[in-house]
Amino acid sequence: MEQAIDIKETDENTATDEKDTDSESDTITSPEESEDDDSKDGDSRDSGSSHRSAGSRGVGGSSPEPAKNIEVKELSQVFIENSNNVEINFRKNATCVMSVNFDAKKTAGKTTTIVEMLKGKSSLVSEMPTDAVYRYFNIWIGNRGFATPENIENAVICFKVEKSWLQENDIDESSIILNRYNDGKWDKAPVSLLKQDDKFLYFTAETPGFSSFAITGKMRSVSEENSKNIQPESEPEMLNEKGIGNKGMGAEQEAEQEESTSAPGFEIVYCMTCLLALFLYKRK
Repeated sequence: MEQAIDIKETDENTATDEKDTDSESDTITSPEESEDDDSKDGDSRDSGSSHRSAGSRGVGGSSPEPAKNIEVKELSQVFIENSNNVEINFRKNATCVMSVNFDAKKTAGKTTTIVEMLKGKSSLVSEMPTDAVYRYFNIWIGNRGFATPENIENAVICFKVEKSWLQENDIDESSIILNRYNDGKWDKAPVSLLKQDDKFLYFTAETPGFSSFAITGKMRSVSEENSKNIQPESEPEMLNEKGIGNKGMGAEQEAEQEESTSAPGFEIVYCMTCLLALFLYKRK
C-alpha cells in the first residue's frame, strides 16, 4: 500500500521551466540531522541555507522517511494528463533510478515525483529482503497517494546497477530482482535487461505501485558450481553372506556352472557309462 504523503510546491532550487510535456529534475542532498536542534533552527532562520530550504519547502515533511536515512534525493516535475503515457526522467543521475513511466487514468496537472536513495533499510519496512541488497530507495508521486491503481496503470521503473558491485560480491546477473515493500512483505518483480555500458547494467521492471524498494541479487554458490562438475557415484554394492557384492554374484554363478561341466572326473565317468551301455546292448 502506498504511503500517503504531501508533496509541497518546490522552491527556487527546483527546476521549473514552463515546458509541461518535459520532465524537470533537481537534486537535493539530504543534510545530516544536527544534534543541536536549536542551532539547526537558528541557522535555518538566519542564513536561509539553500539545502535546508530545499529540504523544508520542497520535500521536507512530505516524506515519511527520516532525513538521516536519506543519502540523496532527486525531484522531477511533469504534467500528468488523463489517457496519456507519462515519462518521468531523472536527468541528474543522482540515484539508481533513471526513469518512471505509467499510463495516467486521471489528470493531475503539474506533479512532483521524488526518488529517495537511502543509506540503509527504510524505516518504513519491518524486515530486510532476502539475498544481497544493492540499494534501498523510495519513490513518491504526487500528493496524498496519487499513484494508486485508480489513477495510474502499467507503471515501469528503469534503474541501474553497478557492474563493480556484481563482481565484488560475486552476484549472478540473472538473479537481479526489484523488490517492493507492500502490505508488510516484499513483493518480487522480475526485471528485464535494457542495456549496459562500461559501468552499469540498466534494467526495467513493472510495478503495481510506488513505495519502498530494494534491488537485490543472489550470490553465486560455489557448491552449486562444483556439483555440476562432479560425476554421480556408482551405487554401493550389497554384500551377501559370503561377502560377495551384487556385481560378483553373476560371475560366481557362471564360475560354478563352468566348474560343474569342467570337473576332471566328469569325462571319465561319462565314457565308462557309454561303454557299459554298449556292452550290455551287444550281449542281447
